[in-house]
Amino acid sequence: MTAPGTGRRIAVLTSGGDAPGMNAAIRATTLIGRAAGAEVYGVERGYRGLVDGAFVPLGAADVQGILREGGTILGSARCKEFHERAVRDRARAQLAEVMEVTDANWRGVGIIPNSGFALRPAYAAHDARLRFPSYDNEARKRRGEMPPGCDCARVVLGKIYPNECILYGRACTPRHPIGPCMVSDEGACRIWWVSGVRSPLAEGTTA
Repeated sequence: MTAPGTGRRIAVLTSGGDAPGMNAAIRATTLIGRAAGAEVYGVERGYRGLVDGAFVPLGAADVQGILREGGTILGSARCKEFHERAVRDRARAQLAEVMEVTDANWRGVGIIPNSGFALRPAYAAHDARLRFPSYDNEARKRRGEMPPGCDCARVVLGKIYPNECILYGRACTPRHPIGPCMVSDEGACRIWWVSGVRSPLAEGTTA
């Protein structure tokens, strides 16, 4: 996005199965985009709508009250053509033209080599990390690093049980979460806590 009056346009689509947060993402994109002076469009029916040109303009009135609605107001669709090997090969070729494999920082795990994508130099003008340097500001966020003592990475990788973390049930609880595994409702530590496991594992024992 750029300053008002530049003619910038933004399109947002939702694809795959319905999931919590889709409407919130549409609403945030619309409101922030319009506030920055951009034209915002929704793509109906996911990637199928992208192929069919199903673009609809979005404004504040269009996203008012959608947070309480399930699914996605733009709709979604599966692409049957992806069952064909030739179609998947074309998709891989297009992805390889624009993106390159790179190390990626995964929330709750840390850096995994060759597990992510980044825009190739030819598309640098569209890279938000370059256009908005504050995105990579270490003072702004930890970029996936775990807080001291947090064992979320080993929990996510299945190497220990949640209550084997030294912070679980002591410093780290749903009311005062420290690691991402306790912050998220889908996090392993939060799930264990909700299921009734409230005490950390005693030292010298195994789960």
